[in-house]
Amino acid sequence: MQFPGFSYLKENKEGGLRQAVLAAVAAFFSVFAYIAYLAKDRYTQLPIYSEPVVGMTIWRGYAKDADLWVIHTLLIGLPLLFVIFLSLILIWDKVMADRRQASAVFGLSYLGALSMILADKKQGIPWLISVILLAGAYFLYVKLDLKLDKIKVRFLPFLLGPVFLLFARFTYRYEENGSYQTIRLYASGRWKLLCILLCALMLALSGWRLYYDTRKEKKDDENAFTDLLRALPILLPLSALRSFTLPQGVMSIDYFHNGEVYLPMQQLADFGKLPYRDLIPIHGLCDYYYGFVDRLIFDGSYQSLAAAKTVGDLFLGMFYAAFLYLLIRRFEKPLRFLLIWLVLPFLLQAGMRYVFGFVLLFLLLSGERPGTLTFLYEWILCSILAIAWNPSIGGACALALFPAAVYRGIFCLPGRLKEVAAEVKGGKKITGALIAWICLFVLGLAFIPMFLSIVSYLKENMATTLFTNGMEMLTNPGDLADAFAPALTGGSGAFFVTVFGSLAVLALGLVLMTCHLISADRLVAFWLFYYVIAGYSFVRFDEGFRAGVVTSLSCLLLALILTEKGGAKKIGPRFIICITALIAVVWICDTPPVYDREQNLLGADIPAKGTVTIMGQSVEDPTVYASGESVDMEHLGTGFISANALENLKNINHVIGSQGCEWLDLTTAVAYQGIFKAPMQLPYTSAYNISNRRMQEKAVSLLGEKSPDMILISPGIEFDEAPLSYRCLYLYQWILDQGYIPYCYQNVIYLLKSGVENKVEGSREGTKEFADAMHKKNQGMLPVTWARSIDSEGFADSLEETKAEYATSVSDEGDLTVTFKDPVDPEDADFVLLTDEESETAPEAVAAIVDTSEIEEGAAKDGYELILLSDPGQESGSDGEGALTGDEISWRFDKGEKMLLPLCTSPYYTQNGKISGFVIRGCRGRKLSVRLFRLR
Repeated sequence: MQFPGFSYLKENKEGGLRQAVLAAVAAFFSVFAYIAYLAKDRYTQLPIYSEPVVGMTIWRGYAKDADLWVIHTLLIGLPLLFVIFLSLILIWDKVMADRRQASAVFGLSYLGALSMILADKKQGIPWLISVILLAGAYFLYVKLDLKLDKIKVRFLPFLLGPVFLLFARFTYRYEENGSYQTIRLYASGRWKLLCILLCALMLALSGWRLYYDTRKEKKDDENAFTDLLRALPILLPLSALRSFTLPQGVMSIDYFHNGEVYLPMQQLADFGKLPYRDLIPIHGLCDYYYGFVDRLIFDGSYQSLAAAKTVGDLFLGMFYAAFLYLLIRRFEKPLRFLLIWLVLPFLLQAGMRYVFGFVLLFLLLSGERPGTLTFLYEWILCSILAIAWNPSIGGACALALFPAAVYRGIFCLPGRLKEVAAEVKGGKKITGALIAWICLFVLGLAFIPMFLSIVSYLKENMATTLFTNGMEMLTNPGDLADAFAPALTGGSGAFFVTVFGSLAVLALGLVLMTCHLISADRLVAFWLFYYVIAGYSFVRFDEGFRAGVVTSLSCLLLALILTEKGGAKKIGPRFIICITALIAVVWICDTPPVYDREQNLLGADIPAKGTVTIMGQSVEDPTVYASGESVDMEHLGTGFISANALENLKNINHVIGSQGCEWLDLTTAVAYQGIFKAPMQLPYTSAYNISNRRMQEKAVSLLGEKSPDMILISPGIEFDEAPLSYRCLYLYQWILDQGYIPYCYQNVIYLLKSGVENKVEGSREGTKEFADAMHKKNQGMLPVTWARSIDSEGFADSLEETKAEYATSVSDEGDLTVTFKDPVDPEDADFVLLTDEESETAPEAVAAIVDTSEIEEGAAKDGYELILLSDPGQESGSDGEGALTGDEISWRFDKGEKMLLPLCTSPYYTQNGKISGFVIRGCRGRKLSVRLFRLR
């Protein structure tokens, strides 16, 4: 299938290429200008929510959906404007004289601007030098025929094979009192044996390669498989060296992200919890990969997960290298090694999550076109594997190829089936193909239950993930030019150059498609993949990491598509385009060029004291060597750990070990369940991933069948800057209704079920500590964004208005006091809606005054402060040590026309008895009305 119309371009390729490039450049600049003109209005509008959800962007009133609007508008606008501009240029060229000089000036101006933008990325210089050196070596090797002696080349694989022996030990130098002690971590006899076997295999393949190359009877019998076998003794050691990074020497306290990887396999191995039945892996079956390597090769502990990641990346690196070697077999062998060396870091950036999505896209879109039956078979098989492996990425890849599969199924399959029937009549056996299709059919049937569970979970999880987890992509939407072209406007960074580099690749693809150098169906598949995956890539900003990986893969994808035989007749121009695209990606992306200090095989230093930063907190304390057995935590493993982290784990172990009962972990530290070898009480990996009402109601239903005796609350409690009481409001309300009693042991806060009296030895009542952990004093923009959503479908169904009569008075300082005629029970006033009846700020423009800096426990910018007034006629608060009486309970929040403040999220409020009223500061010259709501 080729690009419809523009027959003139096919007849006049030289002129057509010039016109297509000019149209692509004009479309590229125009679509960005369009975005810069309209995006400001999008970002100054507050989003509307369908239910009370809280996350990082909601605190700031950030219109996260505007980010996706920007991305999708760019992806739709670029092809559309390209067609429009190309049509106008073709009309112009037919009517007017040739304008090659004008086209050249325009093109050179664009290249100059692009060079200035790229120049802002100083880190690109080492990469550029590396590329020049590698390209120079290739030029000397191939073009000048300065080859090594054939005997030495033949024996080179024998020298590379022993490289695997260097990976057998992970060596570190521990600094203590100015001296160093050499220590080996993550010792594993199975890993050493595997390294020896890999070395032996490489030597055996090297011997076979030598025999194959020196045999007397030469036969032209080398196929793709034989070519790969001959390359493996060189390819695998080099890719392993490229992939290797010394495992982290000090145990990571990022219990959340490491726990997402460690926990699923631990739960399956220790408690038999099946994926998508007893435990839902947040990213898919790929979460089991490193955990499986940890169990298979190492001791399966949390500490050894660092080594498992290194070994897992080695395996992935070797797989990617072999896979790429087969895909680009049309290139000369030295060039294949060069390309693999350049692009391997990009593939490992996303690691396990992208593996089957990568295979699905690149296998079916690059190289020679497979037959109809082969294409459909590979698409179905790879789609099953990719979706099970990672539903988000695998589903996007499968969907991108769906139009091509439908086209082949409708228009090509009937003819191919007739050919197969004719072959069968002619006596050709199809037993192997028939068995393959039967096996695929059985696999598809077996996959249906898991697929339905995946779809159900995605439907639940995707409902609020975009809003609750999102981070700002445009911190200053009023000046988009600074974001899109930072070097030209004096800004810093090159985020948009990195992230939207795929738009340049898309523009290049449009140019090549119009000139009939690549097929339209493959470019459509590439576009559809990026369009669908954009939602996943931009859920979190993360300095553009996810989007940068997608951009890198997009560049590589187009480069490999260009190698198909149906493209240009000569490899020269396409080769230049491929190398140029790869160098551009290499320059922009900040990855190690040829060698990185973290790849040091000789060892790394471990300081006696270190600073660990995790989730915004920095901790500096001594580094100690400990084993899990010595601290009664078998699954912790053996290695170096910060003293503070070890003390925290000991405290938690004392609490859950002393109680001896099943406990529910509601912290963000997902790895706790694995470290302490406890079964999960919910199918979700953490409360962080239970973000919407439907999921929380399901969790409450499961807990209602058998409520846990103990609930672990801290350490580790923030969910995108939101306490548990905000992130999981319905689950939090259920806990309060069950009458759980808070206790505190050292820095551990836990809840005991009402009636369970045997609290942990050394504990004290933790009412105050629990209230501090749940109470969010500064609300930021949350009340304003919720107030705008109060009349929306779904959100209004969550609230029920409570009638309460009140009187108001204003002090000399301008503070407004709201006094209820009859004291209000907190259960009847979960939310308070404040309406500024004299506000001059329209709701749709209120986000323009939002301060997007970090929210601190100070007064909100140009905001209000609401202070709780208890009923003086009754005894308030709880009894005993840590009672909540006498505390000034307040909330601070930004101003708006309406503000819906969630009072029920604070234990200070819910445990303070009846409420007599509020004092509202910062409202001088304003008239506020009050309405109360309860949570349905």
